[in-house]
Amino acid sequence: MPFFIRVEGMPARHETPPPQVPVPHESLWFPAGDVILATEWFLFKVHKDILSTQSSVFKDMFDFPAVNDVEMRENRAERSVDVYEGLPMVTMVGDKGKDVVRLLRTVYERQYYRRDDRRTPLETIIALLRLSTKYDFKHIQADVIMQISKEYPLNIDAYEKLDKWDAPTFGQRREYCHFDLLKHAYELKVDGLLPILYYACATFNSTRIFIYTYDGRLDPDCLGILIRGKSNLDFAVTDYLGKLPDLVHDVASECTANLNCRNKARVTDMGGLVAGNAASKLRIFHGDYVVHFHVKNTCLACDKKIKEVLDKQRLEIWEKVPSYFSFKDWDQARERLAEFESSVAADEVEQVRSISLLGLERL
Repeated sequence: MPFFIRVEGMPARHETPPPQVPVPHESLWFPAGDVILATEWFLFKVHKDILSTQSSVFKDMFDFPAVNDVEMRENRAERSVDVYEGLPMVTMVGDKGKDVVRLLRTVYERQYYRRDDRRTPLETIIALLRLSTKYDFKHIQADVIMQISKEYPLNIDAYEKLDKWDAPTFGQRREYCHFDLLKHAYELKVDGLLPILYYACATFNSTRIFIYTYDGRLDPDCLGILIRGKSNLDFAVTDYLGKLPDLVHDVASECTANLNCRNKARVTDMGGLVAGNAASKLRIFHGDYVVHFHVKNTCLACDKKIKEVLDKQRLEIWEKVPSYFSFKDWDQARERLAEFESSVAADEVEQVRSISLLGLERL
Protein backbone atom coordinates (compact mmCIF):
# COMPACT_ATOMS: atom_id res chain seq x y z
CA MET A 1 0.00 0.00 0.00
CA PRO A 2 1.49 3.40 -0.93
CA PHE A 3 2.25 5.80 1.90
CA PHE A 4 0.96 9.36 1.69
CA ILE A 5 1.81 12.31 3.89
CA ARG A 6 -0.96 14.82 4.30
CA VAL A 7 0.26 18.38 4.76
CA GLU A 8 -1.80 20.60 7.06
CA GLY A 9 -4.17 22.70 4.98
CA MET A 10 -3.84 20.49 1.90
CA PRO A 11 -7.03 18.68 0.82
CA ALA A 12 -6.97 14.89 1.06
CA ARG A 13 -6.87 13.00 -2.23
CA HIS A 14 -10.61 12.33 -2.09
CA GLU A 15 -11.61 15.89 -1.15
CA THR A 16 -12.86 18.46 -3.64
CA PRO A 17 -10.67 21.59 -3.57
CA PRO A 18 -12.44 24.53 -1.92
CA PRO A 19 -13.92 27.23 -4.17
CA GLN A 20 -11.93 30.44 -4.65
CA VAL A 21 -14.89 32.57 -3.51
CA PRO A 22 -17.82 31.60 -1.26
CA VAL A 23 -20.67 29.93 -3.14
CA PRO A 24 -24.23 29.06 -2.05
CA HIS A 25 -24.29 25.69 -0.33
CA GLU A 26 -26.29 23.18 -2.33
CA SER A 27 -28.48 21.87 0.50
CA LEU A 28 -28.37 24.70 3.05
CA TRP A 29 -29.79 27.38 0.75
CA PHE A 30 -33.48 27.69 1.58
CA PRO A 31 -35.69 29.79 -0.74
CA ALA A 32 -37.62 31.20 2.23
CA GLY A 33 -34.47 31.98 4.19
CA ASP A 34 -34.12 35.55 5.44
CA VAL A 35 -30.45 35.80 6.41
CA ILE A 36 -27.15 34.82 4.80
CA LEU A 37 -24.32 33.25 6.77
CA ALA A 38 -20.96 33.51 5.03
CA THR A 39 -17.77 31.49 5.49
CA GLU A 40 -14.59 31.24 3.46
CA TRP A 41 -16.09 28.46 1.31
CA PHE A 42 -19.87 28.65 1.48
CA LEU A 43 -22.87 30.93 1.77
CA PHE A 44 -25.91 29.65 3.68
CA LYS A 45 -29.42 31.05 3.24
CA VAL A 46 -31.17 30.19 6.47
CA HIS A 47 -33.92 31.37 8.81
CA LYS A 48 -33.45 33.89 11.60
CA ASP A 49 -36.31 32.45 13.61
CA ILE A 50 -34.99 28.88 13.60
CA LEU A 51 -31.51 29.96 14.64
CA SER A 52 -32.83 32.43 17.22
CA THR A 53 -34.92 29.83 19.03
CA GLN A 54 -31.86 27.62 19.54
CA SER A 55 -29.02 30.13 19.93
CA SER A 56 -29.02 33.13 22.25
CA VAL A 57 -26.09 34.61 20.33
CA PHE A 58 -27.98 34.57 17.03
CA LYS A 59 -31.11 35.84 18.78
CA ASP A 60 -29.26 38.85 20.16
CA MET A 61 -27.61 39.45 16.81
CA PHE A 62 -30.85 39.35 14.84
CA ASP A 63 -32.65 41.50 17.42
CA PHE A 64 -30.11 44.25 16.87
CA PRO A 65 -31.92 46.95 14.84
CA ALA A 66 -28.95 47.76 12.61
CA VAL A 67 -27.98 44.18 11.88
CA ASN A 68 -27.27 44.91 8.23
CA ASP A 69 -25.44 48.21 8.74
CA VAL A 70 -22.69 47.73 11.30
CA GLU A 71 -19.80 45.59 12.34
CA MET A 72 -20.54 43.81 15.59
CA ARG A 73 -18.51 42.02 18.21
CA GLU A 74 -20.32 39.38 20.26
CA ASN A 75 -19.34 36.40 22.42
CA ARG A 76 -15.61 36.61 21.64
CA ALA A 77 -16.29 36.45 17.88
CA GLU A 78 -15.99 39.31 15.38
CA ARG A 79 -18.67 39.39 12.71
CA SER A 80 -18.80 41.85 9.85
CA VAL A 81 -22.38 42.36 8.66
CA ASP A 82 -23.15 43.08 5.00
CA VAL A 83 -25.97 42.59 2.48
CA TYR A 84 -26.27 39.81 -0.11
CA GLU A 85 -29.14 39.79 -2.64
CA GLY A 86 -31.08 42.15 -0.40
CA LEU A 87 -30.67 40.05 2.74
CA PRO A 88 -28.45 40.74 5.75
CA MET A 89 -25.24 38.73 5.53
CA VAL A 90 -23.30 37.72 8.62
CA THR A 91 -19.69 36.68 8.04
CA MET A 92 -18.71 33.88 10.40
CA VAL A 93 -15.17 35.08 10.96
CA GLY A 94 -12.88 32.31 12.15
CA ASP A 95 -15.38 29.50 11.47
CA LYS A 96 -14.58 26.93 8.80
CA GLY A 97 -17.25 26.40 6.18
CA LYS A 98 -17.31 22.63 6.64
CA ASP A 99 -17.80 23.07 10.40
CA VAL A 100 -20.69 25.48 9.88
CA VAL A 101 -22.20 22.88 7.54
CA ARG A 102 -22.08 20.37 10.39
CA LEU A 103 -23.73 22.82 12.79
CA LEU A 104 -26.52 23.83 10.41
CA ARG A 105 -27.24 20.25 9.37
CA THR A 106 -27.62 19.40 13.06
CA VAL A 107 -30.07 22.29 13.41
CA TYR A 108 -32.10 21.45 10.29
CA GLU A 109 -31.77 17.69 9.75
CA ARG A 110 -33.17 15.41 12.42
CA GLN A 111 -31.18 12.38 11.27
CA TYR A 112 -27.81 14.09 10.84
CA TYR A 113 -26.57 13.98 14.43
CA ARG A 114 -27.59 11.64 17.24
CA ARG A 115 -25.77 11.70 20.53
CA ASP A 116 -26.15 7.93 20.95
CA ASP A 117 -24.44 7.13 17.65
CA ARG A 118 -20.90 5.98 18.49
CA ARG A 119 -19.93 6.24 14.82
CA THR A 120 -20.15 10.04 14.82
CA PRO A 121 -16.80 11.21 13.39
CA LEU A 122 -14.41 13.00 15.72
CA GLU A 123 -14.33 15.99 13.34
CA THR A 124 -18.10 16.36 13.74
CA ILE A 125 -17.91 16.03 17.53
CA ILE A 126 -15.26 18.74 17.77
CA ALA A 127 -16.96 21.08 15.30
CA LEU A 128 -20.30 20.82 17.10
CA LEU A 129 -18.70 21.23 20.51
CA ARG A 130 -16.80 24.32 19.43
CA LEU A 131 -19.58 26.08 17.51
CA SER A 132 -22.40 25.15 19.89
CA THR A 133 -20.37 26.64 22.74
CA LYS A 134 -19.38 29.73 20.77
CA TYR A 135 -22.93 30.50 19.63
CA ASP A 136 -24.73 29.10 22.69
CA PHE A 137 -26.73 26.30 21.08
CA LYS A 138 -27.42 24.81 24.50
CA HIS A 139 -29.14 21.62 23.34
CA ILE A 140 -26.48 20.73 20.81
CA GLN A 141 -23.72 21.55 23.28
CA ALA A 142 -25.29 19.37 25.99
CA ASP A 143 -25.81 16.48 23.57
CA VAL A 144 -22.19 16.54 22.42
CA ILE A 145 -20.83 16.79 25.95
CA MET A 146 -23.01 13.90 27.08
CA GLN A 147 -21.88 11.86 24.08
CA ILE A 148 -18.23 12.45 24.94
CA SER A 149 -18.87 11.63 28.60
CA LYS A 150 -20.35 8.26 27.59
CA GLU A 151 -17.08 7.38 25.88
CA TYR A 152 -15.10 8.75 28.83
CA PRO A 153 -17.13 7.75 31.91
CA LEU A 154 -16.02 8.83 35.38
CA ASN A 155 -16.47 5.39 36.94
CA ILE A 156 -13.32 3.25 36.86
CA ASP A 157 -15.04 0.01 35.82
CA ALA A 158 -17.04 1.69 33.06
CA TYR A 159 -13.97 3.56 31.83
CA GLU A 160 -11.73 0.50 31.72
CA LYS A 161 -14.37 -1.49 29.86
CA LEU A 162 -14.05 1.02 27.00
CA ASP A 163 -10.34 1.74 27.36
CA LYS A 164 -8.81 -0.36 24.60
CA TRP A 165 -6.19 1.54 22.61
CA ASP A 166 -7.47 0.32 19.23
CA ALA A 167 -11.20 0.38 20.07
CA PRO A 168 -13.28 2.33 17.54
CA THR A 169 -14.23 5.69 19.05
CA PHE A 170 -15.77 8.52 17.03
CA GLY A 171 -14.80 6.85 13.76
CA GLN A 172 -11.15 6.15 14.56
CA ARG A 173 -8.85 4.39 16.99
CA ARG A 174 -9.56 5.47 20.54
CA GLU A 175 -6.01 6.62 21.31
CA TYR A 176 -6.21 9.18 18.50
CA CYS A 177 -9.11 10.99 20.19
CA HIS A 178 -7.69 11.86 23.61
CA PHE A 179 -5.48 14.85 22.85
CA ASP A 180 -7.82 16.57 20.38
CA LEU A 181 -10.71 16.27 22.81
CA LEU A 182 -8.56 17.57 25.67
CA LYS A 183 -7.45 20.53 23.54
CA HIS A 184 -11.00 21.67 22.79
CA ALA A 185 -12.47 20.85 26.22
CA TYR A 186 -9.73 23.01 27.76
CA GLU A 187 -10.13 25.89 25.32
CA LEU A 188 -13.93 25.85 25.71
CA LYS A 189 -13.75 25.45 29.51
CA VAL A 190 -15.81 22.24 29.61
CA ASP A 191 -14.54 21.48 33.11
CA GLY A 192 -16.69 18.39 33.61
CA LEU A 193 -14.72 16.53 30.92
CA LEU A 194 -11.24 17.74 31.79
CA PRO A 195 -10.20 15.35 34.63
CA ILE A 196 -11.00 12.20 32.65
CA LEU A 197 -9.44 13.55 29.45
CA TYR A 198 -6.29 14.54 31.35
CA TYR A 199 -6.16 11.02 32.77
CA ALA A 200 -6.62 9.46 29.32
CA CYS A 201 -3.69 11.49 27.97
CA ALA A 202 -1.55 10.83 31.06
CA THR A 203 -1.73 7.07 30.50
CA PHE A 204 0.68 7.48 27.58
CA ASN A 205 4.41 7.41 28.28
CA SER A 206 6.40 10.61 27.93
CA THR A 207 7.55 9.82 24.40
CA ARG A 208 4.00 9.34 23.15
CA ILE A 209 2.85 12.52 24.88
CA PHE A 210 5.61 14.41 23.08
CA ILE A 211 4.58 12.89 19.73
CA TYR A 212 0.98 13.97 20.25
CA THR A 213 1.82 17.49 21.46
CA TYR A 214 5.03 18.61 19.73
CA ASP A 215 2.98 20.48 17.11
CA GLY A 216 1.72 22.85 19.79
CA ARG A 217 -1.86 21.60 19.67
CA LEU A 218 -2.23 21.97 23.44
CA ASP A 219 -2.26 25.33 25.16
CA PRO A 220 0.98 25.64 27.21
CA ASP A 221 -0.98 25.89 30.47
CA CYS A 222 -3.01 22.82 29.53
CA LEU A 223 0.17 20.89 28.71
CA GLY A 224 1.68 22.00 32.00
CA ILE A 225 -1.30 20.65 33.94
CA LEU A 226 -1.05 17.38 32.01
CA ILE A 227 2.67 16.93 32.72
CA ARG A 228 2.34 17.79 36.41
CA GLY A 229 -0.69 15.54 36.73
CA LYS A 230 1.10 12.65 35.04
CA SER A 231 4.00 13.09 37.47
CA ASN A 232 1.56 12.88 40.40
CA LEU A 233 -0.11 9.82 38.90
CA ASP A 234 3.24 8.13 38.23
CA PHE A 235 4.30 8.71 41.82
CA ALA A 236 1.05 7.24 43.18
CA VAL A 237 1.34 4.12 41.03
CA THR A 238 5.04 3.71 41.87
CA ASP A 239 4.17 3.86 45.56
CA TYR A 240 1.45 1.26 44.94
CA LEU A 241 3.95 -1.07 43.25
CA GLY A 242 6.64 -0.50 45.86
CA LYS A 243 4.37 -1.84 48.58
CA LEU A 244 3.62 -5.09 46.73
CA PRO A 245 6.49 -7.22 48.14
CA ASP A 246 5.63 -6.23 51.72
CA LEU A 247 1.94 -6.88 51.07
CA VAL A 248 2.64 -10.39 49.77
CA HIS A 249 4.97 -11.10 52.68
CA ASP A 250 2.48 -9.87 55.29
CA VAL A 251 -0.43 -11.85 53.87
CA ALA A 252 1.60 -15.04 53.34
CA SER A 253 3.19 -14.91 56.80
CA GLU A 254 -0.26 -14.99 58.39
CA CYS A 255 -1.49 -17.90 56.26
CA THR A 256 -2.60 -20.89 58.35
CA ALA A 257 -3.92 -22.96 55.48
CA ASN A 258 -0.73 -23.62 53.57
CA LEU A 259 2.80 -23.70 54.97
CA ASN A 260 4.12 -23.24 51.43
CA CYS A 261 2.82 -19.63 51.43
CA ARG A 262 4.88 -18.60 54.46
CA ASN A 263 8.06 -20.21 53.15
CA LYS A 264 7.98 -19.63 49.40
CA ALA A 265 5.62 -16.76 48.53
CA ARG A 266 7.36 -14.17 46.37
CA VAL A 267 6.91 -11.43 43.80
CA THR A 268 8.42 -11.97 40.35
CA ASP A 269 9.36 -9.66 37.47
CA MET A 270 9.14 -6.39 39.35
CA GLY A 271 11.02 -4.92 36.41
CA GLY A 272 8.08 -5.72 34.16
CA LEU A 273 5.69 -4.03 36.56
CA VAL A 274 7.87 -0.94 36.79
CA ALA A 275 8.16 -0.81 33.00
CA GLY A 276 4.38 -0.96 32.77
CA ASN A 277 4.21 2.01 35.12
CA ALA A 278 5.72 4.22 32.40
CA ALA A 279 2.15 4.57 31.15
CA SER A 280 0.43 4.67 34.58
CA LYS A 281 -2.66 3.02 33.13
CA LEU A 282 -4.49 1.73 36.19
CA ARG A 283 -6.13 -1.06 34.19
CA ILE A 284 -2.72 -2.74 33.97
CA PHE A 285 -2.50 -2.93 37.76
CA HIS A 286 -5.79 -4.70 38.43
CA GLY A 287 -5.48 -7.15 41.32
CA ASP A 288 -6.27 -10.19 39.18
CA TYR A 289 -3.57 -9.26 36.67
CA VAL A 290 -0.86 -8.51 39.24
CA VAL A 291 -1.46 -11.69 41.25
CA HIS A 292 -1.70 -13.90 38.17
CA PHE A 293 1.54 -12.71 36.56
CA HIS A 294 3.67 -11.45 39.44
CA VAL A 295 2.78 -13.29 42.68
CA LYS A 296 3.99 -16.87 43.01
CA ASN A 297 3.67 -19.76 45.47
CA THR A 298 0.58 -18.51 47.29
CA CYS A 299 -2.66 -20.35 48.01
CA LEU A 300 -6.07 -19.30 46.73
CA ALA A 301 -7.00 -17.74 50.07
CA CYS A 302 -3.86 -15.59 50.09
CA ASP A 303 -4.39 -14.67 46.44
CA LYS A 304 -7.87 -13.42 47.28
CA LYS A 305 -6.63 -11.26 50.17
CA ILE A 306 -3.84 -9.77 48.07
CA LYS A 307 -6.25 -8.98 45.21
CA GLU A 308 -8.67 -7.27 47.58
CA VAL A 309 -5.96 -5.03 49.03
CA LEU A 310 -4.55 -4.20 45.58
CA ASP A 311 -7.95 -3.33 44.17
CA LYS A 312 -8.76 -1.17 47.18
CA GLN A 313 -5.47 0.72 46.74
CA ARG A 314 -6.05 1.03 42.99
CA LEU A 315 -9.51 2.50 43.61
CA GLU A 316 -8.00 4.96 46.10
CA ILE A 317 -5.63 6.18 43.39
CA TRP A 318 -8.53 6.54 40.94
CA GLU A 319 -10.50 8.64 43.41
CA LYS A 320 -7.52 11.01 43.67
CA VAL A 321 -7.01 11.34 39.90
CA PRO A 322 -8.91 14.67 39.57
CA SER A 323 -6.74 16.21 42.31
CA TYR A 324 -3.61 15.35 40.31
CA PHE A 325 -4.91 17.67 37.57
CA SER A 326 -6.00 20.59 39.80
CA PHE A 327 -9.61 19.48 40.34
CA LYS A 328 -11.30 18.59 43.60
CA ASP A 329 -12.79 15.16 42.90
CA TRP A 330 -14.98 13.17 40.51
CA ASP A 331 -18.13 14.52 42.15
CA GLN A 332 -17.13 18.02 41.09
CA ALA A 333 -16.79 16.80 37.50
CA ARG A 334 -20.18 15.07 37.69
CA GLU A 335 -21.76 18.28 39.00
CA ARG A 336 -20.29 20.27 36.12
CA LEU A 337 -21.66 17.77 33.60
CA ALA A 338 -25.06 17.83 35.28
CA GLU A 339 -25.14 21.61 34.95
CA PHE A 340 -25.28 21.30 31.16
CA GLU A 341 -28.34 19.07 31.25
CA SER A 342 -30.09 21.20 33.87
CA SER A 343 -29.46 24.39 31.90
CA VAL A 344 -31.04 22.77 28.86
CA ALA A 345 -34.05 21.67 30.88
CA ALA A 346 -34.52 25.19 32.22
CA ASP A 347 -34.25 26.60 28.72
CA GLU A 348 -36.77 24.10 27.32
CA VAL A 349 -39.84 25.98 28.52
CA GLU A 350 -38.64 29.25 27.02
CA GLN A 351 -37.85 27.55 23.71
CA VAL A 352 -41.31 26.00 23.46
CA ARG A 353 -42.85 29.38 24.25
CA SER A 354 -40.74 31.13 21.60
CA ILE A 355 -41.47 28.51 18.95
CA SER A 356 -45.17 28.70 19.71
CA LEU A 357 -45.15 32.46 19.32
CA LEU A 358 -43.32 32.16 16.03
CA GLY A 359 -45.88 29.68 14.75
CA LEU A 360 -43.17 27.12 14.02
CA GLU A 361 -43.41 23.44 14.59
CA ARG A 362 -40.68 22.16 16.86
CA LEU A 363 -38.17 20.05 14.97
